[in-house]
Order: sequence, then structure tokens, then C-alpha cells
Amino acid sequence: MKLTIVPVLFFALLACQIRVQADTTGAVQVNINPAAAITNGAQWGLDDGGWLASGTTVSNLSLGSHLIFFESASGFITPTNQTITVVSGQTTNVTVTYAGAPIGNVSVTIVPAGASANGAQWAVDGGVWQASGATVAGLNLGDHSIVYHDAAGFITPASQTVTVTMGQTTNVTANYTPLGNLTVTIVPAGASANGAQWLVDSGSWQNSGATVSNLSLGDHTITFLNAANFVTPANQTVTIVSGQTTNVTVTYIPLGNLTVTLNPAAAITNGALWAVDNGLWQASGTTVSNLSTGDHTVIFHDAASFATPAGQTVAVVPGQTTNVTATYTPLENLTVTIVPAAAITNGAQWGLDNGGWLASGTTVSNLSLGSHSIFFESASGFITPTNQTITVVPGQSTNVTVTYGSIVLLENILAQPGNSFAFNCLVTAGLTFQVQFATNLAQTSWSDLGPSMSATNAMTPFVDTSATNGQRYYRIKILY
Repeated sequence: MKLTIVPVLFFALLACQIRVQADTTGAVQVNINPAAAITNGAQWGLDDGGWLASGTTVSNLSLGSHLIFFESASGFITPTNQTITVVSGQTTNVTVTYAGAPIGNVSVTIVPAGASANGAQWAVDGGVWQASGATVAGLNLGDHSIVYHDAAGFITPASQTVTVTMGQTTNVTANYTPLGNLTVTIVPAGASANGAQWLVDSGSWQNSGATVSNLSLGDHTITFLNAANFVTPANQTVTIVSGQTTNVTVTYIPLGNLTVTLNPAAAITNGALWAVDNGLWQASGTTVSNLSTGDHTVIFHDAASFATPAGQTVAVVPGQTTNVTATYTPLENLTVTIVPAAAITNGAQWGLDNGGWLASGTTVSNLSLGSHSIFFESASGFITPTNQTITVVPGQSTNVTVTYGSIVLLENILAQPGNSFAFNCLVTAGLTFQVQFATNLAQTSWSDLGPSMSATNAMTPFVDTSATNGQRYYRIKILY
């Protein structure tokens, strides 16, 4: 309380008046325990003010309620906010204890040892990397995340969540799985010399005998590069085993070649060619290389005046040249001559197989060898010859002469007085004929009766003045 003396004039007398006035403010002081908490950052604040050190007194506070709050301190549990009451003319003292935080530890062991040698480490909650066997202490209770550093030649373990228990060390073992390797050997050596290589899972091309390391476990695909003169192997699937080298041997199969020789030379001149498996046409003696082993079909191109050989199936052997000889057979000619000329004038013609009519003397070329059928057109006044079958022989031209028989009429056959014998004959007009006689049908030689004659449309009389009473035979021979 304050005592104030005020001079007062009362009844003109000097006197003294005493006034008593109440105090309207207070103070607060906060002390923090333990000292280690203060060392680790513990402070306090009042209402909306800034941070204050332990033991600080704040004066001239308005009476009533005020809020005290606290700063966190490493390793300690931050106290909850407090509400205090400031009393007039008094200092309110507050003591706050920071309790030690409940903590635990984590220790991680990495296996196998080779993983640590290749860089394997671990960290908790994004902290610094730790070596295998290290312990991270002072961790808050509850869940924490452990991550792992890559190690060459090993599969990095997935992140783990571990639970820290108060006052205990949580031990974790992390297993780094060794990666596997792959070695591919290509045979024969000639395939490698011609460009054969391999790759795994779309990686870079590798030479025969190379080893690709640090492959993940499980299935992988091997692909092979083409090599000239060899069959490229199909892709292969291999299984990689942890910590092992998988060895694969792959064989490139040598391709084969094919050479075809055509004869005779005239067939080549006339266009003879060959092709394999419907490929490009090739000249005689050409070699087609890099054919797959096994059966292939060879076909032949037509050549004028020659029979085209039938297609052939040939077997191509790995690494060898298969030689084939194909012979074109010359096609031959056929000429048919019709006699007599009068038959031709009267419409005589001939035909071959299923073809059309052909004139006498026509030559049909490029006939296939073997049997063919000739047939004939009728001619007025002549007997049509029967069909004929002829055989076309290699290297020969076939010539056929066909005679149309004439129609001969005899009448008025009379014996004349003395040694004479008379008759009339009608021969197809336009023919030249000769009357002949013999005394015996077995004779091979007949005698002419008078000169040869040209037939007309009229009867021609004949008289044999040398006829005797003996037997005599007559015939009409068509000359042309």
C-alpha cells in the first residue's frame, strides 16, 4: 500500500489528510528443471511474448489469468501449456520440469559381408548413412523407416519400417541378394568372324565368351546378331541364379549354297534360266549362297525349241555347295506332205493333235518328244487317209508323206477281136496316171500300157492290142 500526505486548508487551518490507494499489478517468474533441458533448448514464453530463459521474472503484469508455453528441448518431453493467475502486488513463482523423453535404439546388420565391401549401408529416417552393425541411439518410440544404399553386384533390400521400444535396441538384419551373371559362347568360330554377337534384354551387343554381370534373378532373353553365311539362332530365355554365372552355348548353323548348270548351250542361248524357291532367275553356272539347310525347289525358265525340265527338289547341306545339272531336251519338227496335188486343190489339209488345219508342206516346230496324232481333211474326189500316230524322236525332224487315194471308174470292159482288150476309165480330174498290166498278181514289176495321161472329166478309152488269150491284169497308177 502507498501512504500519501496531501496538504488541505480547512477552516483556514493547516492540517494533513491521509489517502490509502490499492496496488493493480503483479509479477511472474518461471524456473525450468532439469538443467540439461535448458542446455538442450528449453525456454518459456508468456501470452504472446517471445522466448524467455529459465528464472526470468516478468513484472507489471495485469491481474488475472495469463498463459505460459514452452519451447521443445532435444531428448525431453515438452511440458503442456499452463494458465496462471497474477495477484496484486505479488510475484507468482512457477517451476516446470521437462521429463526425459522415452527413447530407444536401432542396430542394423548387413549380410553377406561382401555387400558391405561393395557399398551397402543403411540410414534411419533419412539420416546419415551407417555401416553394418552400427547403432543409432536416442530414437523416439514408435515406427521409423530404414533405407538401404546400393551395393554393386547385389539387389538392394526394400525399405523397412521398424518399431522402437523404450529403453531397448531394435536389431534388424538386412539381406542383400547377390545378382547373377551370364556368359554366352558362340560356335563355330567362323560365325563370330562373320559378325555373330549376342545381347541380353535389349542391352549392348557382346562378343562370344563375354560375361554380363549384375543381372537380376529370374528369366532373361538372349538375342543373336546375324552372321553372313550362317542361320541366326532363335531368341533364348535363360534363368539367372543368385550369385552364379549361367553359361550358354549357342550354335550358328552354316548356310549352304546351290549351283545349277544348264545344258545344252543352245538352250542357254534360247533363254534357259533357273531359280530357287521362286527367287530371281539365274544364269547357268550361277551360285546362290546363304540358303538355309534342307530341301529347296529349283524351277526352270522356258527356252525356245527346247522342252523345259520339270522342277526339282534339292537338299542343301550346311557349309557345302550343292551342284545340280539340268538338261533341256530339244523340241523337234514335223512336216507333212500331201499328194497328189489335185487332192490339195480339192481341199486336202492335215492337223496335229488338237490343233487346226494345216496346208501340205507346213512344218510344225517345237514339238514335244513322243507320240502325236495326225488327222486329215476330206478332199472332193479323193479318199481321205485314216488318222496316223507318229513318234517324235530327239534330234530328228519327222517327215510324213500322205497320199489321198483317187476314185477310178472302169466301164465297157470288152474283149476285142484278135489279141485286143478294150476298156474305158474315169480318173479324178487333174491327176496324171499310167495304165499298167501284169500276167500275175504276184509280180513286183508291172508294165506300162501306153504313155501316161492327164485325167479329164470324161471317160478315157484304152485298147490293149497285145492281149492274148492268156490271163492278164490291169491297174491304174496315180503318178501325181
